[in-house]
Amino acid sequence: MAYSSVVFFGDSLSDNGNLSALVSTADRTLPPPPYHGGAFSDGPVHADVLLELTGLDGENHALAAARAIGSGTMTALLARYDMVLPAGLEDYDINLGAQVDRFLDTAGDLSDTAAALMIGINDLGSFRPSNNPIIAFFEILDFADDVADAIRASASRLADAGIDTLIYYTLPAISFFPASQQVGADLRALGDDLAGQINDEVLADLNGSRAFRGVDIEIVQLDRLAREVRDDPTAFGFYADLQAFPVVTDPDDPTAVGLDPMGFDADQFVFFDDVHPSAAFHGLLAVFTAATLELDVQRFLGAGDDIASYGASRDFVLGGQGRDDIDTNAGRDIVLGGLGWDTLQGGASADILGGGSGADTVLGQLGDDIIAGGRGHDLLRGGAGDDLLIGGLGNDTLLAGGGDDLLFYTDPALLGRAGDTDLYDGKAGADTSYIALSDAHYDAVASAADTAAALAQILGLTLRNVETIELLRGRDGLAEVALAEGFGDADYWGFV
Repeated sequence: MAYSSVVFFGDSLSDNGNLSALVSTADRTLPPPPYHGGAFSDGPVHADVLLELTGLDGENHALAAARAIGSGTMTALLARYDMVLPAGLEDYDINLGAQVDRFLDTAGDLSDTAAALMIGINDLGSFRPSNNPIIAFFEILDFADDVADAIRASASRLADAGIDTLIYYTLPAISFFPASQQVGADLRALGDDLAGQINDEVLADLNGSRAFRGVDIEIVQLDRLAREVRDDPTAFGFYADLQAFPVVTDPDDPTAVGLDPMGFDADQFVFFDDVHPSAAFHGLLAVFTAATLELDVQRFLGAGDDIASYGASRDFVLGGQGRDDIDTNAGRDIVLGGLGWDTLQGGASADILGGGSGADTVLGQLGDDIIAGGRGHDLLRGGAGDDLLIGGLGNDTLLAGGGDDLLFYTDPALLGRAGDTDLYDGKAGADTSYIALSDAHYDAVASAADTAAALAQILGLTLRNVETIELLRGRDGLAEVALAEGFGDADYWGFV
């Protein structure tokens, strides 16, 4: 990357506590229930996680409830919540144009800075066309133009000020959010179409306008990520219903989340409430953004049965639906197979390979790889490196290879299922298997005289050539081990 810092503009999806800080002198917090550090989630938002992942410096001007179009004062915002307005903020504008104004008022040399814009969801949420279909047709066209024009205008001002890179997050479909279920199917479909139209117009402007010549343009396809999560949520660790969100059990601690009837915990939900994503989704978005910015080429495939072989470039590949055969060869690559019976093959570098749902074959080859299965009967093979192999739901076979490998197993009872039969074979090297168990299974296995025999009898897990077995109570320990062993991305991608 040619820049060393990122400045963020947008709404509650990027706000890391800015609005909460502004209203901290009000008579109560905004909004209830309390959120993590003033952010609108149960943990850090993607903007903060991205800086941690990349080592970039950052500045955040995003404000919850912000829109792309026009102005929006604190007076109008707080009136919705019947709150006392802090003195001096009556005319404080939270919308995109004002965010950019405040940044440019104090900005110096921007040649080493990227600007990230994620905005438009609140515009879409507030749009209501006329009941007259003829009038509504023109209102819809005008509205999409207005949102795209507002985003382009702010981006153009940043480009004129000398910004090095513009990072634009495409809008996800409105139907992705649980709150969309409160309106009819026709209105949801309209919102989805509008989001797509706005994306098309903004992308055409960024890639074709003279205003952005000399500025690097990076597109983070949040719309594609949302579709991947919708189509195959368990591939990213989301086992709870997509339209569900957890219940806060302690009003003073938003991380104290009550389990739903199926026993899912907070990071198995896509959303924290009916509008705002969970910390787990923010982490996923951050690592997705980092892959977009750091790797050489995005290769996002469609719904067909694809056969693809790539060269020495560092590739970020989404297989999508269909039965795909993807070989990345050399280069540090990230490949997510998606739905379907996929065959994924890494190369000579440290790759991240996720099979997704379906009966997948995932081969790591050389390098210290992260190799994850997903839902389905998968075959995972390591290679010559020190790999992390992660099984999932289904009858999986994990064959580690020649290095000192880690093999992760999660009790299906922690994922809302039971009855798998798995084989984990460490092959050569000094291998360790970490076994995350439900309370009942942990107590039963830990008290057994022969741990391996108990795992086979109670869980159907056969271990071969595994030198060390580590039992964990619950799922949290897997993420901690992955981070400690240098495989932290496995947690952000939702593999553990």
